[in-house]
Amino acid sequence: MDKSCLQMAHPGKCGFFLLGMFFMLAFASWSLVTRSQGNIDITVEDADVHLREEKLERELQNDNELWYKDKTNIEKDDSIEVYKDEHKTLLDGIKSQLSSNQNIKKIKDEEIGKAEKIPTFLSTLDHSFIRLAPDENGGVATVQFLEACAGPKDMMTMLGSIMGRVWADVGNNIKILQTRYDSDPSKFSTLQQIVLDDIAKGVASNDGSAAMAVLWLKRTYDFVAEFFDNLRQNMEPSEAASKAYEVSLAPHHRFYVRPIFYGAMKTLGSQRDFLLSMALKKEDVDNPAFAQSAFDDMGEFTTALRKVLKVLDDYLTEKKLNNL
Repeated sequence: MDKSCLQMAHPGKCGFFLLGMFFMLAFASWSLVTRSQGNIDITVEDADVHLREEKLERELQNDNELWYKDKTNIEKDDSIEVYKDEHKTLLDGIKSQLSSNQNIKKIKDEEIGKAEKIPTFLSTLDHSFIRLAPDENGGVATVQFLEACAGPKDMMTMLGSIMGRVWADVGNNIKILQTRYDSDPSKFSTLQQIVLDDIAKGVASNDGSAAMAVLWLKRTYDFVAEFFDNLRQNMEPSEAASKAYEVSLAPHHRFYVRPIFYGAMKTLGSQRDFLLSMALKKEDVDNPAFAQSAFDDMGEFTTALRKVLKVLDDYLTEKKLNNL
């Protein structure tokens, strides 16, 4: 055995050696454990901080997402409002332009209408139902009414002999009323006053009375109004007159008189003949705008006429004279 080994095997020296080794190992183990525990503590603390940081980052991210979402919605809403405003502005502009175009067209149409408006017999009458209106009490002025009744005579008699016969009756009734008016103009200033006077005298229903003259003038102009309305529907004069007679004068004529009138209505001329009776100048009839001018004048005349006839019709019905 080696001498050094023998020396180490010596119990005294060997014990000290082993004891020293023990303490060295113990110290090393303690240091290792201490360092390991320190490292563990640091790692746990770092992990906790990291978790808190991740949580905060997630919360911050969520907040950012919510903010951007809200911001997007706000911007979206704003863009919708802007779009609505722009759309409304555009629509307003279109409506304004359309209205402007319509006004321009209306003005042009009116100008064209005025430019093509051709005077007719009815539009140039000195006395017309167009300028006759009942007073505030419904009274129809005697003189103005008689003048308006006489107005269309020349035009109507041009259509044929039957119209001449009708206008002969119109002339007789005008004469009866004019005579009554002239007897006391202040007392008989309205047709209603004339009728009342005949009623008071008990002669209202007598043939040839002033009241009957008012009644037959009303019936004759009922015929004229219907005749003009039918002509404006492009009927030929014969058809227009027959239909007008059927609803106005025929119910009040004796049965043996009606066939005479119906037969005579068939002899009325063409629509061109009627337009000639409306024309101030013969060459006007060849103007394409003349027919429309004539129809327009008939419409205006008839509208005014019917207002007067309605007043008289109501009054005569009230006095129980309408069905005589």
